[in-house]
Amino acid sequence: MEPTNQKTILIVDDEQNIRETLQDLLEIHGYNTLVAPDGEAAMFVAVRELPDLIISDVMMPKMDGYELLEVIRSYKKTRHIPFLMLTAKSESEYMRKGMSKGADDYIIKPFEQSDLLASVRYRLEHHKALVEEAKLNELKRIKMDLHDNLQQTLLGSKIMAQKIKGQVKEQEDLQKDINTLINNLDLSFIHLRNLLDGNPTERLEILGFKETLSQLVKSFKSYSNMEVSFKDDWDIEVSLPVAEQIIPALSEILSNIIKHSQATKISFTLSQQSNKYIIVITDNGVGMDLKVHQKSRGLSNINDRLNHVGSYMLDSELENGTRYAITVDI
Repeated sequence: MEPTNQKTILIVDDEQNIRETLQDLLEIHGYNTLVAPDGEAAMFVAVRELPDLIISDVMMPKMDGYELLEVIRSYKKTRHIPFLMLTAKSESEYMRKGMSKGADDYIIKPFEQSDLLASVRYRLEHHKALVEEAKLNELKRIKMDLHDNLQQTLLGSKIMAQKIKGQVKEQEDLQKDINTLINNLDLSFIHLRNLLDGNPTERLEILGFKETLSQLVKSFKSYSNMEVSFKDDWDIEVSLPVAEQIIPALSEILSNIIKHSQATKISFTLSQQSNKYIIVITDNGVGMDLKVHQKSRGLSNINDRLNHVGSYMLDSELENGTRYAITVDI
């Protein structure tokens, strides 16, 4: 028996012996099966159960195979289900009609078991590839939508907020509110950029840790109002399991700086001391009361990630900025 991941196949035939023969054959080879005696019954089963593939006779009472195929192809939920048609040799002249209506393949009765199984396997594998391709195309479309529409909307909102800020210089409370708005827009840019960049593990596998980090910092620099400096003195690359913990933690740190620090400058340094590899991030913001903020969700997430790959220290004083220091075990 070959593994099939328990795919479900709907068998539609008005002859009981053919239904049972197909059911036994497919179940022996690891498939789940559903059965229906005619096209009308099969229509309700297909819409309710959403099988992975349908095998249907052509000539049946109530609703024949062609009519069933038309219904299946007309519903959004079922239109992509592979559809195989069973036909006797004497009905072979109708094959073109079925294919024109969207049938994926024909099986001539009486059929060879190996031929039917081969067609089933091929159609399921082909369908899986089509579904994956459709998902990728939809993901590309969503990314383009986010890039072209949402990103431009955020940029327009930020420009407008900066314009209003310049018009209310004498109103200190309003200035603070507008700064908060601008920071939130900056944060939205960062989250959107991360989303558009795709799977972080995939990026790390392709680009490596240092290039991924460099791109993260460049993105932060592009979409925030801060002066950003970046220095990299590391002479090694980081392993993927370690990088998978560090990059999300650094992204969280940058998000916290945007949300809470009110900083205008940030420095990002990768340095080596003997056999230790250290990442230091400092900002010139308002700082924080660590007794209050140390148990916040954001800092807890950072701490949990970084404790898996080394040690982590946070120093901050009110009105004197914040310093994050990460020593990485490599």
